[in-house]
Amino acid sequence: MDITKELVDDLNAVVKIKLTADDYAEKVNKTLKDQQRQAAMPGFRKGKVPFSMVKKMYGTSIKAQEINQLLNEGIYKYISENELDILGNPLPNEEQDIDWENQESFEFEYNLGLAPSFEVKLTKKNVFTQYNIVPSEQMIDDQIKEICSRYGKMETVDTVGAEDMLSVNVAGTLGDRDLAKENATLALVRVNEDARKLFVDKKVGESVKVNTNDLFESKNEQASLAGVEESELVEEGIELTLTINTVSRLVPAELNQELFDKTYGEGVVSSVEELRAKIREEFSSYLSKEGESKLKNDIIEKLVEKITFDLPNEFLKKWLLRVSEKPLTLEQIEADYENYAKGLKWQLIENKIIKDNDLKVELDEVKEKTKELININMRQYGQPELPDAEMAGIIDNVLKNEEERKRVYEMLYEEKVINAVKNACKVDEKEISYDDFVKLVTENK
Repeated sequence: MDITKELVDDLNAVVKIKLTADDYAEKVNKTLKDQQRQAAMPGFRKGKVPFSMVKKMYGTSIKAQEINQLLNEGIYKYISENELDILGNPLPNEEQDIDWENQESFEFEYNLGLAPSFEVKLTKKNVFTQYNIVPSEQMIDDQIKEICSRYGKMETVDTVGAEDMLSVNVAGTLGDRDLAKENATLALVRVNEDARKLFVDKKVGESVKVNTNDLFESKNEQASLAGVEESELVEEGIELTLTINTVSRLVPAELNQELFDKTYGEGVVSSVEELRAKIREEFSSYLSKEGESKLKNDIIEKLVEKITFDLPNEFLKKWLLRVSEKPLTLEQIEADYENYAKGLKWQLIENKIIKDNDLKVELDEVKEKTKELININMRQYGQPELPDAEMAGIIDNVLKNEEERKRVYEMLYEEKVINAVKNACKVDEKEISYDDFVKLVTENK
């Protein structure tokens, strides 16, 4: 096997591989003999089919198979031994005309996209802003209201309020058909504001006449209340008479020790002041992650913008077209290529920072990060942290999954890269209200 490389330019190369029969004949014959031992044909016992017949039947396909395997092994060995930093994978020249049956000598060409050479210079002249987001008192008030509602109780009342749950009898007509439905549920918080006012202060037994279009924006909800199929709805809506059977109201739980213990565990919070402090602490923890996420995105955006280098764009577009799991056109690739190129540039910058700073991720860090992710997921479902022995087994199972393991490694490397940038550059801290932070993020999108 003879392999040579020709540089097209700094970002593109062509690798040529020449093969003669000496390179593949032995492998082809061995595979054919293996095939002979398994072959079964009418008139011959298994394994006794003549070699010449096996060769005639399978020789060409096995020859192509073994040559392709040699090519694959050969080009990746060449790339490794010559320390070629490539992007994507080698692309074979598909315009080559090959006569697999009669040719003995072959020459194959592969196009390579080469990674660009560049420097990452991080100095204190690079300035980023770390936003420390302050939760508002309104956010804390709203959270307390949500906690009280969560542990509240439903009570039956006589007069309708704006947030009550109603049981209603429905009557109306659709064309020449009478509509009737008993004990339908109507949550007033789902009803359009103007229509909701029609129900407020009404009493059990009273009726409200209203059009389905005025009740809900959702066609599904309109049809459900009227007791018809969504396809049966008419453009002008359906006039309904809703007679109130019962009125249910959520009565919030009182702010007392029983509620504090239900929310945070026995004795953790002992007063409204401590409750507000606990909620503020939780919000601050969550919002600090939002601030870190904003800083990370700012770092990526700025470095991708400031560190300029070219990519083998035409090669990459052809490669994306070739490896896509679903059929794509070149026009579709072109339309989204800018986003792909931006992501690839950050990946290259990230890898350069990892190499320049000799960053490494150890297995213990991977396990600890996995534990953190598991605990976050469990807290979302209100589950307590597991004992160490049980957690260790779950961590091991998660990391047996190659994709999950790769994801955790990538997360940790990205964290280390961002920390390296923060340490090398200047990071100004700025306090900001949550509303102003949301406005800032929204305006920058």
